[in-house]
Amino acid sequence: MEKTIKNKYKNKTLKDLTKALWALNKLRAIRIYNNVWKLLWYNFLIGAARGFGSVVGATLILGIVIYLLSKFLTVPILGTLINTIFKVSSTNNLTQ
Repeated sequence: MEKTIKNKYKNKTLKDLTKALWALNKLRAIRIYNNVWKLLWYNFLIGAARGFGSVVGATLILGIVIYLLSKFLTVPILGTLINTIFKVSSTNNLTQ
């Protein structure tokens, strides 16, 4: 009797596991991982989007920082320091 109870639970567990695997296989993410070319294309698009987002984000942040620094040019001590930083950065850009 004990063996039939164990087999009954094993069969139920196996059926539940099979149903769960079929449901998981229907998900889009799993279907992408089943095909190498789809996976490569998907990862390429994700990398391109991250790169584009990083460039746009860095541009915005640097633009805001430069704008704020340009407002401090009239402050006596900070103005000379910021003016020197601007001169050095523009000189380095021309020599490269």
